[in-house]
Amino acid sequence: MILTKQQSRVFFLEERAKLTPAETEHLSRLIAGRLFHILTERSVRYLHSFLGADSRQEVDTRLLRQLLQTKIPALDWATPRIIPGTRRMEHYVWDDTTVFSVNRWGIDEPDASSAQIFDLRSIDAVLVPLLAYDRQGNRAGYGGGYYDRFLAECRSDTLKIGLSFFEPIDAISDVNAWDIRLDFCVTPFAVHRWDY
Repeated sequence: MILTKQQSRVFFLEERAKLTPAETEHLSRLIAGRLFHILTERSVRYLHSFLGADSRQEVDTRLLRQLLQTKIPALDWATPRIIPGTRRMEHYVWDDTTVFSVNRWGIDEPDASSAQIFDLRSIDAVLVPLLAYDRQGNRAGYGGGYYDRFLAECRSDTLKIGLSFFEPIDAISDVNAWDIRLDFCVTPFAVHRWDY
């Protein structure tokens, strides 16, 4: 299947909408198990993660954090906050004391007044939100470009790890020069790699 980014957004939003809360939890648990192996294999110490919105049936990154913290207690987590009035993000420590507030898209973000800024240069891997990805490691996000801008600011060796309930499409037909490819995409049943 070859789709444009917009076509893939529509298609996979519809596919995710079919998943029940029990299915998203089960599939997220399977993803956590596969993700564990990448993080340990690559000695990831500092992990940046999006916070999924329940209303979008995204991979449950809160559950992933909970499961991975028991297996990799030394793993430090960060999560973003959109800077109001911009298309940029700032990044904060995500620990058990982090206070969250809901933004206009219904996504939890760290409260900037109480959270600690996370040093971008220390990030070893980023869990990247997506709606679709293809066999070449290209992704279609929600269309705001937030993650492409953020990933361009990260170290060149920072791993870019997509999380998806679904397998890749053959190609995204309208990839742009500024789009940043994934190194991995973790699904419940496979790990796709482009890190060579």
